[in-house]
Amino acid sequence: MTNGRATLVLLDRRFAEPDLPLDGTTWTVESVVRGDALEHFPLTAPATLTIDGTEATGSTGSSPFTATVTRDDPTLTFTELTVTPTYPEARAADLEHAVLENLRTPLTYSIQSNRLELRGPNLTTGLNLSAPRPEGSPYYTVPRRPDGVR
Repeated sequence: MTNGRATLVLLDRRFAEPDLPLDGTTWTVESVVRGDALEHFPLTAPATLTIDGTEATGSTGSSPFTATVTRDDPTLTFTELTVTPTYPEARAADLEHAVLENLRTPLTYSIQSNRLELRGPNLTTGLNLSAPRPEGSPYYTVPRRPDGVR
C-alpha cells in the first residue's frame, strides 16, 4: 500500500516469523491452562521441555524428567515418564504438579511462530510454552538480563 509519501509492505506471518521446529527446540512453560484461566509462575524456576525424536527431556522447574514420546499428529503421548524428585514446596510444587499432570495425558500440539500449545483431550487443560528465536531470525531480540537490561 502506498499513499504517495510512504509505502507499507505486508509480509505473511509464516515468512516473517516461521514456526520453530517441535524437535530440538527447548520450550519454556509460560502458563498452565486450567479451564478459562491461565496460571503463571513468575517467581519459580522455569519448567522446560525438549523433544528429540522419541525422547523428551526437561524440568518441572524443580525436578528433571525424561520420557518416551509417541506421535499421532497432532497428538503427543508421553510414556515411561521418569522424574528425579527434589520435593519442591509452595508454588514450585504447584508448577511441578501441573507439568507432570499434563504430561501424563495425550496432548494435542500446535506451533505458531515461537509458541507451542499443548492441550489435553478436552482442550480445557494444557501448557503454553515459548522458545527464543535463533539469532539472525526475523524479529530476534536480545534477551533481557534479570535486571531488565539488554
